Amino acid sequence: LPNIIERISDNRPLGSEINALKVAANDDPVISKALESFPERLTTVGIPTTQELEQRFETVYESCQKIALVPDQSGGMLEHALASIVAALSLNENVKISELKQKDDPEAVLARAKYYLEHDHNLEATVKEFDNLSYPIKETAADWLVVAKDRIQAEQILKFIRAHVASLALDAQNQHK
Repeated sequence: LPNIIERISDNRPLGSEINALKVAANDDPVISKALESFPERLTTVGIPTTQELEQRFETVYESCQKIALVPDQSGGMLEHALASIVAALSLNENVKISELKQKDDPEAVLARAKYYLEHDHNLEATVKEFDNLSYPIKETAADWLVVAKDRIQAEQILKFIRAHVASLALDAQNQHK
């Protein structure tokens, strides 16, 4: 388990560690089922760290913000160019999160997502905000969202496995008393 935690923290493939944990789990059905739930990319190529996702987010955010500012989502080159200028001039940094929670327009949703990631380092809240967006804004962030969701899923699985192992250890300790 420590090897998996180290490798997931370094964005490295976990195929061999997962196989080793399957063997060590001694056919424990709970651990086996949890290991089957790991995203496929985790075993073959790894998943970007939360820090790497935060770094990539700025580019995704800027692209989504530009798309959100295009009228009717079907604008031509001029509308896209104007949206890029408006996005560059937007000052969402000065808006309070309490003000953003009262709005549900795409710009507010994007600003909340950015706030949750930059201020709270809360990847899960950021992804939930992106799930509230519609096409084509959400599509612009699709690749980042898939990887972010894989990261969240992998971390939840690891927490679950750790809790289960701790429970097994506690049961074993109680049986020896």
